[in-house]
This record gives sequence, C-alpha cells and structure tokens, in this order.
Amino acid sequence: MSFPCPVPLCRHHTLEPFPMEALLKSHIDASEHAFIDVWQTGPSPLQIDDIGTDTITMFWQPVPGASHYELQAKEISNNESSSTIPSSTSSTPTTSTTASSSAWKTLSSTLTSTIVKKKKLKPSTTYIFRYRAIDRVYTGGCESPYSSPSDSVTTLSATTVRPTPPTVMKSDSTSITIQWNTIEHATSYDVHFRICSTPPFTWDHAATITGCAVKKKGLQANTKYEFRVRSSSSTSASESSSSDSIHSIWSVPSLPVATLADFNPFKQLLGTTLINSKNKSVSIDLLTGKKLIMLYFSASWCPPCRQFTPMLAKFYNEMKSKGRSLEIIFVSADRDITSFTEYMTNEHPWQAIPYVSPSRTTTSSYFQVNGIPRLIVFNGKTGAIVCSNAVQSPLTESSLDTWEKM
Repeated sequence: MSFPCPVPLCRHHTLEPFPMEALLKSHIDASEHAFIDVWQTGPSPLQIDDIGTDTITMFWQPVPGASHYELQAKEISNNESSSTIPSSTSSTPTTSTTASSSAWKTLSSTLTSTIVKKKKLKPSTTYIFRYRAIDRVYTGGCESPYSSPSDSVTTLSATTVRPTPPTVMKSDSTSITIQWNTIEHATSYDVHFRICSTPPFTWDHAATITGCAVKKKGLQANTKYEFRVRSSSSTSASESSSSDSIHSIWSVPSLPVATLADFNPFKQLLGTTLINSKNKSVSIDLLTGKKLIMLYFSASWCPPCRQFTPMLAKFYNEMKSKGRSLEIIFVSADRDITSFTEYMTNEHPWQAIPYVSPSRTTTSSYFQVNGIPRLIVFNGKTGAIVCSNAVQSPLTESSLDTWEKM
C-alpha cells in the first residue's frame, strides 16, 4: 500500500505516493504524527451518546488526515459470546462464527461528520458498531483498518415512554432557565447539561430538584447548550433514600439553546482597552456585568477636581470593599500626558481611557462636557444615564441603591 503523507503542512508531505514502510521510516519522531497509529491499527472505538426506541446516536474523535468515514453496524443475538466479535485490525467485514449472529452491514461510507444518529433500527435489539477512516483527498482512497467494536447497546422497547425534552423559558448572557413536563409518581428530577459540540462533550450535573423548572447559572456567554432530564421515584411512599429510588431513562436532549452575548454598550464609545493606576492595559470587558458604570471627567489642573477626587476615591474603595457592583472610568482633560499620568497614578484607584486614545476627546464631546468635575452614572446593562452629574449628589450607599433601581 502506498500513499503520501496526508498532512499538507508536514515536512514529509509529498504529492507522489510512496510505500507505508518508507512513510513510517521518514517520520523518525513518533510524536510528530499521532495519526500514524490510527492508519496502521485503526481508530479508537466510537462512543454511544443517546439511545431511543429505533435510534442510536454515536460519535468518535476526528481522525487526522481523514476526509470521510465508513460506519458499520452488527446486530447481536443474546447468546453471542465476546469471542465471536471480529478483530479491530481486520480491514474487511467479518462474519461471526455464531449461527444466530448477523454480518457487519455498512450504513454509510461517505460520512464527513463524526457524530451520527442512526435511525430505523429495531426496538429491543442489541447492536455493536465500528468505523474506519478514509482519505480521498491526498491518497485517492486510502482506508484505515476498522476500529474495535463499540460496547453493545440495546434500543428501547416499543412501549417505552421517554420523558419529553426540556424547553427553554428564558436566557441571558450567563444563565438559561428550562422547564419540562411533570412525570407521574416522580419525587425529584435530575438535570444534566453540556456545551453543544462535535464530537459532544460529556454531560455535567446541573441540579437535582423536586420542581419542573431550573435556572442554570454560571454559563459562558454567547454559547450553545443542551439539557436532558430524568425522574426519580421511591419504591414506596415511605422510602425516600436515593438507594431505594427508581430512575427513569433520560429524555431526548433538548434543542440547542444559546446564552446571549455579553452586552457592553461602552465598548464602541470608549474603545477596547483601558489603563489602570499602574499604567497597565486592561480590557474594556471588565465592565461586563457591572450594575453601575460611572464616567468621571476631571483634570489635574482643576481645583474643584482636586477637591472632589479624593472624596470619590474614598467612596469608591468603601463600596468595592462591600462588594457593590460598580466601576469608574476616568476621562481626562489634562493638557499633557505627564500631568495625566501623575494624576492617574496618585489619585485614581479606577481605570481610565488612555491619554493617547482618540476616545478620550470623542467621549467628552459626545456627552457635551463643558465643565468639570462631572460624574455621569449609567445603568451597566442598558447604558442608560441614571444620573447626569453625581458630583452634585451625596456619595452614599443609598445613592447606589437608588441608581440601581432606575
């Protein structure tokens, strides 16, 4: 068998085919291409993701250099022993020696996805699956050996009723609220979640609750998730321990539901980068999730600013120590970068628009700042102004409470 190295960026890649032995000898560093073992001995077994009455969803890890995959299935009788399962190194379908066993059947030889939902299977029937990689791009048809057979998996009976999949009630940038139908005799429900991906990630535990809705928090923004649910019921009304519980089968996974993208109304106006009091760059994303954002227009040459800034800094540090959700951005009106840097370093414990950034002057112009000091307070989530100049307001925690409700 001859074919060129299937990785275009490899230093051994060539358009001219050459024997496998020469290919292996040319790749002196075994860690350079982990795919060599795959093309010699076959890929790792596929994994089962979901089981239905007449469907089985399965997946496997992508094989480097593969352009297509061939998937095969085999129906297994109850009395078939493991010794009749064919070797993974066989490059052709092999029929079991057990008379009641069926032969391997090719389901598809043109798969490009590594996650497959096989339909029209028989209820209450046991199957095993295997696959192999095919390279039709660089070699014109090189095929790996078949993987080892998967674990045997049995479809559900025709009378099995699965819980309905959860549906989404609402979502934001970090949480998704789902609900599902009540299941008769259920004493509690287990909820799983995972990020949608190909191949799929493993399921993670989200909650065990008695109700039929849950809000999953701490999720990634702008990311798709799916959920599944199952019920638990006690063997008798007087028993409640988990060891005596009967679990239903898992529901079909929910449709993918996405968290919202983090909304940062200040990014376009202020730019993507701020600096802190140590003159280090920080991302504008630090404003994400803050309930209150304040723009502080000030300058070192301004006597009222020199009087107000220490009071604001004290208030800011006290509120941050109490865990209040706020942030202040200094918008300088200093006449030179030296004055700005000295003023920022010595008196401002928050972030600032860099002095050289054009956003510094455009922000002042946008809000028509004609006098300083000026402290504009915004709702951090919507960007709405809740106080046009807090310099004239008392710097108290009750003021924060009032602004957060506006």
